[in-house]
Amino acid sequence: EEKDKRKQAVSKEREKADVRVAKERDKRKKADNRRKEAYKRRKSMKMLVDDYKWLSSRILKPTDDKHVPDRMVAPLAELLQYIDLETEYSKKFEEKTGIIDLEKLASESETMTNVNGGNCRNSISCYIKTRITK
Repeated sequence: EEKDKRKQAVSKEREKADVRVAKERDKRKKADNRRKEAYKRRKSMKMLVDDYKWLSSRILKPTDDKHVPDRMVAPLAELLQYIDLETEYSKKFEEKTGIIDLEKLASESETMTNVNGGNCRNSISCYIKTRITK
């Protein structure tokens, strides 16, 4: 009788332990899947950024060996214009804090230097001046 009670208590504890282990296993499996998906997204984004830089360098700074045919420059430039390299996290961060990503700042500041006719010492100060005057 006492042995039966002990066996039942042990079996209940084992069942509880099995449930905890199963929950932990599921939790780890979900975390592992999230990690794998995040890795795939990062890898895809890196490939996209690399291709974007590769194409844009050949459009903006053509050489004899590395260039895009003249007929393809306009369509490719238009296509590159529509590619959004910002992540959702950076967009939310920018909306929340008002702080702009440094790469975005640098790319916009280059265009602002050209717009201001080179009156600024550096491109970032030109960018800041144009943002203040807007």
